[in-house]
Amino acid sequence: MLEGNMRASFRRMFINLDRVLLKLASAVLLFCAWSGDIHAAEFKKTNCWFEVPRDRGMTCGTLNVPENRKKASGTEITLSVVVFEPDRERHEPIVFLTGGPGQPTDIGDREDIEAWWQFISDQNWMIGRRVVVVDQRGIGKSIPRLSCSRYFKADHWNSISLSVDAEISFDKLMRDEVVACRSALIAKGIDLFAYNTTENAADVNDVRMALGIKKWVLYGVSYGTRVALEVMNEHPEGVSASILDSVLPLDIDYLKEDGRNLDRSLRLLERDCQKSKNCMRGLGDAVRAIVKQLDKQPVLLRSDDRENAPAQYRYVSGADFLELIFGLTIPRLPRA
Repeated sequence: MLEGNMRASFRRMFINLDRVLLKLASAVLLFCAWSGDIHAAEFKKTNCWFEVPRDRGMTCGTLNVPENRKKASGTEITLSVVVFEPDRERHEPIVFLTGGPGQPTDIGDREDIEAWWQFISDQNWMIGRRVVVVDQRGIGKSIPRLSCSRYFKADHWNSISLSVDAEISFDKLMRDEVVACRSALIAKGIDLFAYNTTENAADVNDVRMALGIKKWVLYGVSYGTRVALEVMNEHPEGVSASILDSVLPLDIDYLKEDGRNLDRSLRLLERDCQKSKNCMRGLGDAVRAIVKQLDKQPVLLRSDDRENAPAQYRYVSGADFLELIFGLTIPRLPRA
């Protein structure tokens, strides 16, 4: 507040006003930094943790960002960043956004990096651009890594047992593993609510600013398209173009719509099959009949592929069959 009375000189009044405005501006900037509206973090260059292929230019480093921009806790997390540098930069940079959610970018060793270089060289439009690859928060080489590997047992998730007569509640085992992992992460002080699309998008924008990039191209795949759409909504000033592969719109609850989407895909495939001479007739009816039969009497599968390992057993239900189909490329389904 301005001090003094109405008789104070204009000079003194303006001096005091300047001081107040300076303090107010400082407070606003501090608040914005806490809330995530302004975050000018420094990109810290590091030695690459992998062997850089010969005659290739690469930049490796990390960026610290707020864990939760809605809280003024000051807790930060670390993002791992790799930049594939072109021989000569002729176009705007690209940032690649992986899917999942939770899919790492695979930037761990030289083999991974050589695969990336091959991918870049196969795309003519990517040549002459810096390609920025970031492990999203919680995954890959970013810190902390929200890993549940110590609680994960593949046999539980694949519903596999060592005995054909075993009565095991795989649903309960899977649920217990998830709860145990969640409890362990919370015990480490990790704010699980901060690992979401909004924060991912803010991270992407922070990486752009930290690298000194005015505008870049967003390249998202699957869940990465959802992050790209959020960046376009919240941080459009840094986006020159977007490439969205297998779009996941922001207004879609994909977990609840899996079944409906699969049913729609099967119906469309069946419609298209009617126009082809080499396609199976009654595909949808066949799938429904198989699902109904497997729900009534699941099929027992035995696997003893591993040498000197005991046989393993799994009952395949109608739901398991549908999950298998959902994972297939739909056009391959008639032949399969």
